[in-house]
Amino acid sequence: MKRKCVWIFLLIGVVVLMTGCEKKKTRKEETKNTTGYDLPVSQNEKKEAKADIIQRLKIKNSSFETGNKTIEGVLTATSSTSKKMNAFLLKVKEKKSCELILYQREDDESVIRSKYTFDGKNMYLLYSRGIWNQDKKPVVANETKTRMESWSYTKKGWFIYKLCAPKSTEEVDTISMIRVKPWNQKYLKLANEYMNPIGYKGNNLFLINWDSKNLKSLDYNGLYEFLYRVKHGKYWTYKEGTNRINAEKFENLMTTYLPVTKSQVRKYADYSETKRAYSWVELACGNYSPTAFGMSIPEITKVEKNKDGTTKLTIDAVCEMLGNDTLMTHEVTVRFGENGSVKYLGNKIIKGNDNIPEYKMRVGGES
Repeated sequence: MKRKCVWIFLLIGVVVLMTGCEKKKTRKEETKNTTGYDLPVSQNEKKEAKADIIQRLKIKNSSFETGNKTIEGVLTATSSTSKKMNAFLLKVKEKKSCELILYQREDDESVIRSKYTFDGKNMYLLYSRGIWNQDKKPVVANETKTRMESWSYTKKGWFIYKLCAPKSTEEVDTISMIRVKPWNQKYLKLANEYMNPIGYKGNNLFLINWDSKNLKSLDYNGLYEFLYRVKHGKYWTYKEGTNRINAEKFENLMTTYLPVTKSQVRKYADYSETKRAYSWVELACGNYSPTAFGMSIPEITKVEKNKDGTTKLTIDAVCEMLGNDTLMTHEVTVRFGENGSVKYLGNKIIKGNDNIPEYKMRVGGES
């Protein structure tokens, strides 16, 4: 009888212990789930995503893609997907339950599947990535489900969202932007050819106010490699240890693209008469501090023809790292040539001046 009592007490103790552990586990999962990240993925969701991804991995072309990168890595909805995304986001605005799936093929041939689900209150992202494993079999390598901390659909057509993440996560790693509304193709072409090669990093052509009467503050030494990219459509390659640029090459490039004379270039830039060369140093930590602003892309929003034959371009600096589609607005005046050439004639900051980080000249320190 005593043995039975002992066993009964032991069994009760085990049950209580297991129940306590189960409650602790449940409470832990609930706490984890309320954070919004590493959410559980149902078997049906996993099965659906796996079948979907394997099917698309076997497609050798990108005909299934619903998003592609059109300018400096910015994800843009294809024309066929733009309407679906717009409809999805309008339903979200009306607080109607809905879902949307986007696909993208990466350069390494992996396939990204992004399923956006809105339940009338919260929005979730089920991210799945499919690859070919070492045995050359299609598999799902990564799969995460996360709730969005915030999201917005801007007037310009950007879907911007921020995912929930541990406090230790850098904020820039939680923000994403997708261009939903179609680009103005004329404006996009101009941006890709004349604005994006310059950008907002390593030079100050678009960061300060200047015109033909105020040329002194431009960073000519830092600007060389970017104007080279405009001219040749590729990055300037330099030999290891390069710290000088031939005067003739330097001045020809500057006078071609800027309203500046050779004597002005020699006066304003870091120039050595004895070596007949201009100073140059590679963009590095000594002369550049990485900023989110520097990673912004220029989006042309308006093109106006002036009476004197010049053209005024209104541009917004779009910053994905900060989730801001108008971090700064500026106007660039240019003159286009018949052969597709361009001369930059001035820049004027319209708004967002406080968002521009302090600029450091490539050679010689602060601006």
